[in-house]
Amino acid sequence: MLPYAVERFFEEATLKPRTLESYRFNGKVCARLLGHLHLDEITRRTLSEFVSTRKRSGVTDATIRRDLAFLSSVFSMANRWGWVDTNPVTALNKKSLKESRPRTRFITREEFTHLYQAASDDLKPILVLAVETGLRKEELLGLKTSSIDFRRRELHLEMTKTNAPRRVPLSAKALETIRGLLEQRSRPRSSYLFCKADGTRTGNPRKAFSGACRRAGIEDFRFHDLRHTFASW
Repeated sequence: MLPYAVERFFEEATLKPRTLESYRFNGKVCARLLGHLHLDEITRRTLSEFVSTRKRSGVTDATIRRDLAFLSSVFSMANRWGWVDTNPVTALNKKSLKESRPRTRFITREEFTHLYQAASDDLKPILVLAVETGLRKEELLGLKTSSIDFRRRELHLEMTKTNAPRRVPLSAKALETIRGLLEQRSRPRSSYLFCKADGTRTGNPRKAFSGACRRAGIEDFRFHDLRHTFASW
């Protein structure tokens, strides 16, 4: 049955935190609609009906594509286990599912000033480093103090989205912000640049960021758009 394959997939697959979070959601959807089937009963026709059902429920084509990507990953692993011989997702015609358009949203320096002023004290340095370095959220929040090279004025990133280490130059503003964080009298001992009172890594500032955007009057703006803002500036 599909649920057994999904359970084993999550036990054995090596996934990035963001992918894992997305796949957990996709897994629940697929289990609800296809969980009564054995893997060899899931065919191209079955998947076409699955797509139709998802479309009727009002979800976007991009969401359906993510569902199918998850299923494809499960079938690929099931093939390695010897449970199935083929991956039916690869045979499905996906032309009817439109690709999502890439976002190019960014804000001006004036808008960023409003956002910064509306942010909480904990969020402020995160915002500054996001627009001064162009780091992705996961890279930024997972940044360790050992990755900071003050002499060369750069960050040494080992864990990246592409799994390729890279170096990121630091502007004067970025250096000032980092030093300010490390020199806080109340700062606990921690290997993370952004940390909680107990030294553990800071969590996702989703609510704080949304609140700051609302107070600053900035609409349709996501945290990742700070990376676009860095590129624009």
